[in-house]
Amino acid sequence: MNINYLDDNDQKRLLDNLLLIYSLKGTVDFPTRTTHSTVSAIDTFIINTAQINKFSITSFINGLSDYDALIYSLNIPTRKETDKVTYTRIVDKYTTSDFIYKISSESWDEVFNSSDIDFMFNSFHNTYLRIYYSSFLLLRTKRKNYKYNWITLGIKTSCKRKRAIFLMQRNNADPVLKQYYKRYSKILHNVIKEAKRMSLDEKIKKSDNETKATWTIIKDLSGKHHTLHEIQKLSLDGNLLTDYHEITEAFNK
Repeated sequence: MNINYLDDNDQKRLLDNLLLIYSLKGTVDFPTRTTHSTVSAIDTFIINTAQINKFSITSFINGLSDYDALIYSLNIPTRKETDKVTYTRIVDKYTTSDFIYKISSESWDEVFNSSDIDFMFNSFHNTYLRIYYSSFLLLRTKRKNYKYNWITLGIKTSCKRKRAIFLMQRNNADPVLKQYYKRYSKILHNVIKEAKRMSLDEKIKKSDNETKATWTIIKDLSGKHHTLHEIQKLSLDGNLLTDYHEITEAFNK
């Protein structure tokens, strides 16, 4: 929100008053951005104080920019390892077509037959969500654990060294030190890039089918694992169907 929580200004007071209406509170009161000339705190965690009373928040220097990361901890029941699942909502032209069809077929009687604006909105909202959830299904997906064989001990050591140099130059206006940090970062970037390439080359060479292994790696890196063969039209009893919803219903029947 670009409001510095270290300064007692009108913007901060207005934000705090607005948050208090909903039992909310900003929790960061220490610098989250530090340079050789300024400190500020424009990043914050906003919590519901009516539900959370025990928490801790600390900064973490990530070595990526002048802004520190923030680590927020609170006591909540943890899920078992076996319970960790990922859900993905399927949104494509087929589900979108189904959504549009259901929306256009809805009468919306409860919305238009009332003069109470709150009731009208709630009716619209509930109907909209019912159709949305029925069209865009939430499916369970498996998590993939990737093993990064290219992360060697040397790369780990160099990353720690880069972080140390970053801390030195962040609060220092010395141009020589800043230039050294840029050179070190560029060299480390090239080393990591080459390590990744060598790791993938080794994986391909050790495979029984190099072509298949190559395409598997390409799909993994691009996030494309399945090819969708779309049906644009369907001939049924002499009629040509082009609407996705009608095609789907025809297959269902």
